[in-house]
Amino acid sequence: MALSCAACRSCLWILVILVALATPVHALSVSVWHDPVVPHTVDFSVYFYLSSSEYYGGVKSVEVTARFDESIVYLETIDPGWWFRFWEPGFRFFHSTTPGTDTIHFLGVLLGHTQVVGGIIAECHFEALAEGVSGIHFQDVSVRDTHGVDLGAGHSILDQIIIDFAIANESLSFGEVKKLYR
Repeated sequence: MALSCAACRSCLWILVILVALATPVHALSVSVWHDPVVPHTVDFSVYFYLSSSEYYGGVKSVEVTARFDESIVYLETIDPGWWFRFWEPGFRFFHSTTPGTDTIHFLGVLLGHTQVVGGIIAECHFEALAEGVSGIHFQDVSVRDTHGVDLGAGHSILDQIIIDFAIANESLSFGEVKKLYR
């Protein structure tokens, strides 16, 4: 038995709607601000950005764990971004990252209020150690509302820090600098 053209179109529309409903949409996500990061000095910062949506009714806390290549860059410290600092002193920001390791881990909580707009949630301060590319790989992202419910935030992939030869080797002789530009 053959289906009519109208029946095929109806089935196709139902299939399209089911696929669209089954596909997760992450309006709420954490990413590295301005990827790839290509610093111009030996000491530089990488910013983690939360894109938010009023649909969620407000974000109360953010926890992020990410990894990077510690042979290329050295993590010095992590500070709260302006997304938290805007509510000074109404937030708490913790990081359990030991400088020199390959893991970034921080948790920020707003006290007594929520945020519905996106912004920079953390500033990670690094030092370039060697020429190369260090990927930033998200291990866990948890964004929660006032009831502690995980809002199912997504995250970016394939973020990178690219260290150029001239930055990685700050103390070059004049002859070595000339070689870079020949």
